[in-house]
Amino acid sequence: MNDKQDIRCYFHADLTTTHKLTPPQEGTLPPYMTAGIVDSDGANATKDPNTGHMTTGMKQVSNPVNLCSRLWSEGRMNPDGITDDLIPADFLSPAPGSQAPGYKFKDQNGNQLVTDPQMTGSFGHYIPHLTECVVDNTVAVLPGDPGSCARLRVPSLQK
Repeated sequence: MNDKQDIRCYFHADLTTTHKLTPPQEGTLPPYMTAGIVDSDGANATKDPNTGHMTTGMKQVSNPVNLCSRLWSEGRMNPDGITDDLIPADFLSPAPGSQAPGYKFKDQNGNQLVTDPQMTGSFGHYIPHLTECVVDNTVAVLPGDPGSCARLRVPSLQK
């Protein structure tokens, strides 16, 4: 797979279940959150065919697990508590707007979490083990062990 601009970070090792938001929020979440890294230097800028304006493109993501780990660390992968079932009972999440004491900004492989000025919030929320698969010709990062892709009958992402 050559195109790794749009990454799907799945809430569960489940490709189809949607999640209804509770009021005051409205709507339904798909089984994943889309993530990417904006090319802020404009190297991949393209012309929007509708407006004629140049639009900034997206960078290729070299480490999809790292990008999704950042979303988990920020708590963005647990809207309305939909992933509470993955979080160990004794895990303490940070208070809103704070950082867990002694928190290391690293993914499961020990790599520094990707930085993005657009991503802000508290850090130190639970990050499950993440696995890279390919779904609909798109990189799909989901919680689970390396066998998760096979159980879902989708290919693992080849490095």
